[in-house]
Amino acid sequence: MTLPKNPFVRYLAYSQAVFFAAVLLCIAIAPASLAANTGLSYFGVREKTVLIYGIGLILSAYFILKALRFAPKVPGMWPVTRGLRLLPPLMAGVAITPYSIDNWFDWIHHALGITLFSLQLLIAIWLVARSFRDWLNWLLLAAQFAGGIISLIYLAPSHGLLIQGQLIFQAAFGILLFRNLLRLKHYERG
Repeated sequence: MTLPKNPFVRYLAYSQAVFFAAVLLCIAIAPASLAANTGLSYFGVREKTVLIYGIGLILSAYFILKALRFAPKVPGMWPVTRGLRLLPPLMAGVAITPYSIDNWFDWIHHALGITLFSLQLLIAIWLVARSFRDWLNWLLLAAQFAGGIISLIYLAPSHGLLIQGQLIFQAAFGILLFRNLLRLKHYERG
C-alpha cells in the first residue's frame, strides 16, 4: 500500500494507524475488554493497557496536529480543518479524565467523549454533503451513525456492545475521511 504524497492526508493516515494499532494491541492484551461495557476507555484505566492506549491517543493527536500544518487552502474546506483542530484537545481530555476515579470524572469523561464523537459525525456529514451522489459515502455515514447509535444505547448499561459500536464508528469515520480527502482535486494521489 502506497501512502499519499500529500502530507496532510499522510499524517492523518498515521493518526488513524497508530490509534487502531494501539487499540488492537490492547484488545490482544486484554480480550475481556470486548465483554466489558466500558468502551475504548477500558484501556485507559487498566494497568496492562493504560500506557499503550495513552501513547496511542497521544501519537494520534500529535499526527492530527502535524497534518493541520499542511492543511490545503481548498475553498469550503474550513469545516474539516476546524473540526480536526478540535479533535486533539478532546482526545487529551478523554485520556486525562479516567471514568473510574469518581462520578465527577465519569461525567466529564462522558461529556468529552460525546463531544468528540459528535464532532466526528459532523465532519462526516459535511463530507457526504459535498459529494451527495456518492453512494459509498452514504453507506460509510450510515455505518458511522449505526456505530454511534450502538454506542449511545450501551453507554449506561453494565453489559452491552459499547466498544464494538465505538470501533464501527471510528473505522467508518476514518475511511470516510480519507476517501474524501484523497478525492479532492488539490491532492496528488500516492
